[in-house]
Amino acid sequence: MKLNKSITYTALLLIISWCSLFPQVVYEPLYKDVYNFLGRLSQKGIIVFEDQIRPLSRKYIAEKLLESENKSDQLTSLEIDELKFFKSDYLNEIDLLQKKSTDHLTYLKKDPLGRWRFFSFGSESFKMNAGIILGYEIGSRDKEKLTHLWNGVYVNGYVSDIIGYSFDFRDNTEEGKTIDKQKLFTPVTGVNERSDAGIYNYPADKIEYSEAKAVLATSWKWGSLAVGKDFLEWGYGDNGLLVLSQKAPSFPFIRLDVSPVDWFSFNYIHAWLESDVIDSVNIYYTSRGGERLGFRNKYLASHTLTFKPTKGLDISLGESVTYSDKLEILYLIPITFFRLDDHYLSRQLNAAGSNAQLFFSVSSKN
Repeated sequence: MKLNKSITYTALLLIISWCSLFPQVVYEPLYKDVYNFLGRLSQKGIIVFEDQIRPLSRKYIAEKLLESENKSDQLTSLEIDELKFFKSDYLNEIDLLQKKSTDHLTYLKKDPLGRWRFFSFGSESFKMNAGIILGYEIGSRDKEKLTHLWNGVYVNGYVSDIIGYSFDFRDNTEEGKTIDKQKLFTPVTGVNERSDAGIYNYPADKIEYSEAKAVLATSWKWGSLAVGKDFLEWGYGDNGLLVLSQKAPSFPFIRLDVSPVDWFSFNYIHAWLESDVIDSVNIYYTSRGGERLGFRNKYLASHTLTFKPTKGLDISLGESVTYSDKLEILYLIPITFFRLDDHYLSRQLNAAGSNAQLFFSVSSKN
């Protein structure tokens, strides 16, 4: 009995010690303009900004903003104004980088860095920013008026030196006679609703839908681990990304990023997708005579190797596989070869295989 207690106390001590080594991670939403700003500076060779796989952590972005500030003599007057504006949004992250705590509680006014906040709190053990999302857009298609109203809330922050968290919820209403309900031939994110019980049950001139994203993450000196539901992007492009993009609605995932040395990094993602395909085996009837449907499971696994032989040059090689029906342990091993795993699982039968792809990228800046 004493031995069991000793083992338990030792395990708890190891867990607490392990957690105390982990700083927090909060990912910056992909719609933020700071990505374009830092991307422009990296193209000019002022900073090195590694943004092939996004979203990036707010702490990493704050680090690059401070690095840019130290090179203000290389910035234009407009870039200096932009830098000042973007930097004001990263009070918590700058505190983490500088190992200090700006204790504050503000609501409906500016925080200590001059950024207006709906609510902001900061202490050594807990940090939070919260805000209201409200937007309205008006336009036309085929000479018919279209409107888009969205509202919601967002929250992000840190718990001690262990966990970073973020939450973003948006409710959308679109109205107009020429609404693009399917959003097929456009870079606009699709709507996660079914045709027989979703957006097509609305009148022809109206649809309503919602989007919720949430992530919990932690990191250590040479890597980070996250679990959540969000958008993920891979690669570069203005009008679309071939590997991973925001075209599909957000999905649940686990994400691992490792960078043990300056010249090499590794990324792994496993995601749970919505197949939208009814599984006929799982259809049954309830006691009240109603029909109960089930959908086929669908998953995505992806990993990427990135080599950095010199400053400003990144060479990346990766692969992904989309598979269905049941969770496969082979695709939960980050360092395995997915294509060979697919051959093994399909018994070398092409008709039984999953959808796999190989991709690579060469990025040269400045």
